[in-house]
Amino acid sequence: QRTETQAYARLPLNPALSIIYWGSRIGFLKPSPMYWSPEDYTSNSLGMELAARQLRGWSLLMRVMPGLANTTEQPFSAVADTSTQKLRFQFSTGGELAYRRPGWETGIGFNWGRVANYSRTSLDVRITLGR
Repeated sequence: QRTETQAYARLPLNPALSIIYWGSRIGFLKPSPMYWSPEDYTSNSLGMELAARQLRGWSLLMRVMPGLANTTEQPFSAVADTSTQKLRFQFSTGGELAYRRPGWETGIGFNWGRVANYSRTSLDVRITLGR
């Protein structure tokens, strides 16, 4: 059983620049030998977002977010360690290119993040239909 909580906040400094916060917490009821399953994993990042958002047409955004990650187990490397709690620096960056028209929007996003020896890269494509 997995429990996950996420929080996101954006404070605009001007129409193109914002301070952003991203926090998340993940916990597993039972550990699994097949998948990283910490008892508790918490991460907090604070960074900047540069965006050119449009109501119609093309929009672009980029973000950079340094932060800290804390876990009660060791998902970061295969090296044995006797301590049960880990605090690590993390860094993530990403961006999105989107196109919006009345009734629909499409976008492609790229994200990259690193915590100690672990890194993750993702590419997302989305289509949103609405009024």
